[in-house]
Amino acid sequence: MNPRGGRIGAIMKRTARQTFAAAFALMAVAVTGLAANQPDARPVKSPREERRSGPAPKGPITPDPLPIEPPEHPFLRFSHAEDWSIIAQIQLLSCNQGVPVVRYSGVAPQVSTEFWEVEGGRLWFPFVGAVAGSVPFAPDAGQPFGAELYAGGHRQPIEARLVDFGEGTSPCVEVEFGSFRATQVRARFEFLRRSWRVDFDERKAASAPWPSSVALLPPEAQAALAADYAVPVDRSAPVEINPARAVIERWTNGIDPKSRLGPAVLAKFLTARVIEHVQPARRGAVSRVGVFQGFNVPGPEGRYGAPPIPPDAGWRALVRERGSDVEVVTALVAVLRQAEIPARLVIGVRSTLDDERRVIDDEERNPIAVWAEFYIQNERKVIVDNEEVIEVEGGWIPIDIVRQRQLWSNRPQPLDVPWQFFGNNDQGDLYVPVSHHFFPITDSVYYGPPALYGWQTQPATPGCGSHEVILEVERPTRGGPSGRPIIQVGR
Repeated sequence: MNPRGGRIGAIMKRTARQTFAAAFALMAVAVTGLAANQPDARPVKSPREERRSGPAPKGPITPDPLPIEPPEHPFLRFSHAEDWSIIAQIQLLSCNQGVPVVRYSGVAPQVSTEFWEVEGGRLWFPFVGAVAGSVPFAPDAGQPFGAELYAGGHRQPIEARLVDFGEGTSPCVEVEFGSFRATQVRARFEFLRRSWRVDFDERKAASAPWPSSVALLPPEAQAALAADYAVPVDRSAPVEINPARAVIERWTNGIDPKSRLGPAVLAKFLTARVIEHVQPARRGAVSRVGVFQGFNVPGPEGRYGAPPIPPDAGWRALVRERGSDVEVVTALVAVLRQAEIPARLVIGVRSTLDDERRVIDDEERNPIAVWAEFYIQNERKVIVDNEEVIEVEGGWIPIDIVRQRQLWSNRPQPLDVPWQFFGNNDQGDLYVPVSHHFFPITDSVYYGPPALYGWQTQPATPGCGSHEVILEVERPTRGGPSGRPIIQVGR
């Protein structure tokens, strides 16, 4: 036996125990109220920050009236609202070069000729409801979105609606169109959102318990515990074939973290470990000549932009300890779900303003951003009609692990101080969510890397094509939140 190797192993085990003990200590401090000695604590900033000063659609849904005030949240406080108009333009081009088709499932496309002969079809683009620090709104109680579609340069009559693909999934705007003959199709969508800066009441969140029953979670949080196409979760799988379970056991020295930590503190502990052990090595958003082409998501045999996405995509960054920024966020979501903390991806645009709060218009404008959210809730028992029922209040907490990695490299801040980009985000008013998924969760076709949209046509969806997607955000300039004109559907 190598005595030096034995000493190193002992040091590693001792370090793991000390790190996990620090997280447990944070829980104790928060619950006993010792952290109240610093009620105005703010996230520690780096010098750089200081210088900155598949299923089928269930059918149309009718959204509730959309507020423009922040939703009630038990753990977050909101300030400094910014209103945004999100414009998404999708251009589809036909070809006869035999480019392989990319599809989610079920659709049997054909190789197209130069012209697309279409008898009708549908095109989908995501619509995001309320997330931590951002809500959609509609002008003058109208539709919360606008849509147009052109084929061969001619505006097409359409019907546009919000459709739901099942509980826990994000709705999409569905554009239904008629027949046309063309070599290119252009769709344009517009959405209005209001975003806020976010302050996280970490002391209160640290006392939030584990849910007494999964059934008490809202549907979207229940879905955020399960596996999906990008985030594999199999809690019963042995560590030999479950990297997320393996890293949690290694990071906690084999101790069941739920027996020691609440969900909020455990989420922070696991975020710190991902920061330490998983290195962002490249951008996950693919661009060409400044135009967004899609997401660099792993495909079969290591190829990128070639779904179906394999079931280990969310684990690859954990195994390799490196990946794109998208894979790092996906790895964090996989670890949180493995630890039984509801978590989900958020894909959006992070705008940039100058010192006078004007949108900066240059090649770095509006970079595509991917971040995570996790869900926690409080529970209390009340008597209603002589029966005891459990009332819950909860909400999503944002984590921008990519920005944290940029600020702190692989050395996260101590667990007992607030963190920028963990719950707290003094730039949250510049974050504009667009989707929770890389492509619509329904039978649809897209060309190249997944790029949020999908479409399906009759009699068969063209199997050869290319796409360009432009995502822009701008500040509403006419009339304010209740009077901002929006594209009229099907005009």
